[in-house]
Amino acid sequence: HGMLLGSASFSDVATSKAKKYSYDYLFTRPEPGEEQMRGTALVLLNTLIDPTVAWLLANVWDRVEVVVCADGASNRLHKMSHDLGSEALARFIPSVLCGDLDSIKPEVEQHYREKGTQILKIEDDGSNDLEKCLEVVKERYGSKRVILCGGLGGRFDHEMGNINAMYKAKEQFFEVVLLGGSSLIQILDAGQHEIHVCRQHQGPHCGIIPVGAKVEKLYTTGLRWNLNGEPLEFGGLVSSSNQLKDKVVTIDTSEPLLWTTSIFHERKDADDASHD
Repeated sequence: HGMLLGSASFSDVATSKAKKYSYDYLFTRPEPGEEQMRGTALVLLNTLIDPTVAWLLANVWDRVEVVVCADGASNRLHKMSHDLGSEALARFIPSVLCGDLDSIKPEVEQHYREKGTQILKIEDDGSNDLEKCLEVVKERYGSKRVILCGGLGGRFDHEMGNINAMYKAKEQFFEVVLLGGSSLIQILDAGQHEIHVCRQHQGPHCGIIPVGAKVEKLYTTGLRWNLNGEPLEFGGLVSSSNQLKDKVVTIDTSEPLLWTTSIFHERKDADDASHD
């Protein structure tokens, strides 16, 4: 599915060790007969399913091996499916529904149980919904990639909790991508990364944010304002409101960081298109 790509060159940085990412699979519908993406899970979190998130869900749903739904998100998924009609009700059936089950409506739980969804009650006040879902994905399915839908656009403390869960999970999965609130977010570990962006649906805005610790040295290519060994830290430089310049972005970082781009279904205005 184009996610693991052949090596290309950094400027002044060897690429043999670079992790490579491509996001095209998020923005296109699968072809008829297209195989599922091995080792890939979708996790649906309890935030508003806006039109962009609904579009992304429809793109990736049939591509992934497993869908894990936080219990509160099940109500939103059911409403979206119900609004779309009987075909969607039959299609959007999660593999697993997990959480403390205190927020799922009885009729929603019954619907998914009858459709074969596994219902897991997990009572753990020390972990949030995303951490519970990621544990299920890792322990039960051994997934290597996780696509998170939702988790942005609601309460800020919830958003920070989700970013913390992603940060803690960065060594357990090859790739964890969070989609929501017109943004794509990914935690990149220390090292070299080669990112193939989808310019039809990403940008022009992007950002590189230090999380967890100061980034002592950061080198980038492919951005309007590249970094050339500068440190990133709160109280100092944070690369917010940067812009994509090229279709391939390279990042070489001494510490983990947060990489984000804006995402969209359709162009909002002609000004956006001028950045391609």
